[in-house]
Amino acid sequence: MLLMVGATIGANAQNVREVKGTVIDKNGNPLPGAKIEATGGAENTVTDADGTFSIEVPRYLKRMTATYPGMKRKTLNLGANNDLLFEMRRKHTDQNKFFVSAMMAHGFDFMSEHKYSVEGGVMFGQFIGNNWGWFCKGMVGTYPGGYGGNLVGSATIGGLRRIIKSMYGYIGFGFGSGVECHFYRYYDYDDGHRHECNPGVAIDWGLIFRIKPHINVITGLSAQGGPEYDYFDSSSYYYYRNKTSWRLSLQLGVGYTF
Repeated sequence: MLLMVGATIGANAQNVREVKGTVIDKNGNPLPGAKIEATGGAENTVTDADGTFSIEVPRYLKRMTATYPGMKRKTLNLGANNDLLFEMRRKHTDQNKFFVSAMMAHGFDFMSEHKYSVEGGVMFGQFIGNNWGWFCKGMVGTYPGGYGGNLVGSATIGGLRRIIKSMYGYIGFGFGSGVECHFYRYYDYDDGHRHECNPGVAIDWGLIFRIKPHINVITGLSAQGGPEYDYFDSSSYYYYRNKTSWRLSLQLGVGYTF
């Protein structure tokens, strides 16, 4: 019986091995309390105050995994190595980070003779938690031609929602102007001609791409329009019209997250 017990203990000793190691952060500081697990096995332990650990695992085990709060999960292959070094990296998070982006837009009119507009502006917002956020955006620009002036623009606010790891969708609402309908009033009393426009509505939607932890790229569309009032009265001609002018803008931006 003693021989059988001894043989069993010897066989078990040959089927396990001791793995040692250290868990540190990217600056080389030890991480006490990090959890070390046998990947695909039941064995686990935690690191000591100096970030070191020692654990017995099956000899067939191929990988070990380290986890630590706020850090990315790290897995290392064992091979013939019994001394491991886990260098942990912090998890990337957008929680409560602000961003600001420079925006430009090219608008196309589809309800009047003015064909396009060019705009610039700023989009500012915040990522709340890891999945939601808000933004506000202001744009101003010009278009060729028009009655007495050529100023167009929009101001919107809205929300963000994460779609995948590094991409958010956004949608917003506010005030805007069409191409023919912009922020001015034009009067010509010599021929009895009056043209008047008032701000209308603006709807924004698009995507924010987090290509780097601090760099974002924005692409989207904005539909903007408002009411137009045109009145003409002379000795030879008379007309009156009240319509709505709309335009669609392709918007692009690049910015910084801080």
